[in-house]
Amino acid sequence: MLTFVVYDVSDDKIRTRLFKALKQAGLLHIQKSVFLGNLENASRLDELATMAEAMIEETDACYFIPVAEAEYDQAILLGIAFDRELAADRVRTMIF
Repeated sequence: MLTFVVYDVSDDKIRTRLFKALKQAGLLHIQKSVFLGNLENASRLDELATMAEAMIEETDACYFIPVAEAEYDQAILLGIAFDRELAADRVRTMIF
């Protein structure tokens, strides 16, 4: 399930921990406070949301937004864009 994670966390330490946890979960960092990735199933989404909820404070925000692949494929990316195929977990190996 393709999922955008958007957050606004004021504390640097909490923000860094959340950033590292989302990165470790295999999500792609596409903007300053935005990640995108393919979460295998709803339980993985719930697991990450529960983890984020335990980290953030009452004045912070963290949104998990699932997107259907059909809508994702219709997205219009302007300016400096991320790798659409990599974010959707459609690329299996990258060689540099």
